[in-house]
Order: sequence, then C-alpha cells, then structure tokens
Amino acid sequence: MSNLSEKYGARGRVGAQGESYFAQGLKRAGLTKFEVFYSLNIPDVPGKKRMRGDIDCVIANGNKIVLVDVKRWAGTWFWTIPGTDKPMNGFLPYSKDGDWGLSKNMSTALDRIRLRLPEADISAMVVFVPTKNHDRESVPRNVDGLIWPGMIRSYISGHAFGELNVRLGNDVVDVPQSTLHLLTQLKRN
Repeated sequence: MSNLSEKYGARGRVGAQGESYFAQGLKRAGLTKFEVFYSLNIPDVPGKKRMRGDIDCVIANGNKIVLVDVKRWAGTWFWTIPGTDKPMNGFLPYSKDGDWGLSKNMSTALDRIRLRLPEADISAMVVFVPTKNHDRESVPRNVDGLIWPGMIRSYISGHAFGELNVRLGNDVVDVPQSTLHLLTQLKRN
C-alpha cells in the first residue's frame, strides 16, 4: 500500500483508505492468488515528461496484466459525453487542473507499460470504492457512463472484482520473469 497520508495529508488518508478497501476486496474475491503489486510508479519514457502520479494496483496472471486506479466516490454524479472523454459534473463541465477533462494518468500508464511489455495483454480500469467502509449506499449505483481518457472504463467495486476475473482468467499461470522484474522495479519506496 502507498503511504499517502504522510505525503498528502487528509486527501492522502482518504486515498489510502480507498486503496485498503480495494485490497480487502481483492482478498475476499480470491484474486490475491494472482501476482498483486500496490503503488507503482508510472514508467519513464526517454524524451517524455516524468509522471508524478502512481498506479494504485497492478494484478498479473501469466501474460495478462490489469492496471487499477482506485477512487473513493465523492458523492457527485459524473458522466462522459458519449464518444469523447469530456466529463460532466451533473450538467456542468468537469475541470481537472484547469482543463475540461479527467486525469490522463491511467492512459499514460497503460501506454508506457505496453511499450515496456509489448508481449503482454494489458488493460486498465478505474474502480470506485465506498466513502464509508462496506457501506453499499456510499458508492454510485452505476458508473458505466464515465469513460476515462484512453477509453478506460469505470466500475464500482462490487462489479470490478468480477470483471477482474474475466480479464485475468480463473487458473493461475506463471507470470514471465521480465514482467515481474519490471513491476518490482516500479514499486514506490
């Protein structure tokens, strides 16, 4: 798990609680039988800007890898204009860092890991977890309409674990050493 509380204060504590909730859900869903890595750096690419964000969780089984960005739901209704990654907050454009749009961190992470592991089947998802532990009423009912840059789909935590099973398969397959080496190298200190 990342140590977000020290670095980002109250906001970091909220994020860390969300990541902890997700980790517990992985365990309950039996997904920790796969290789699981928490809080990885986004790989650097020569000539490209260094990314300061992280990948909350990476799960690998054989040649299949899923990158997961965990979000604690803030109680706001978000959706994306169909065919674009232009998000709306209710009926108003959503602004992130002064731009009309959602964070591109997961799209960038997906692209950069695909560059480093071209033989792997890599996908990404954004998972919303409850703001109050185990309270099903504290997550949105549906986030199907919220698509992140790179056409990355959103899931509520209850649906994400089933989707992870679909993407990773049921049987445990050895992860290539090159993949394990890269994921271990990317681990944040």
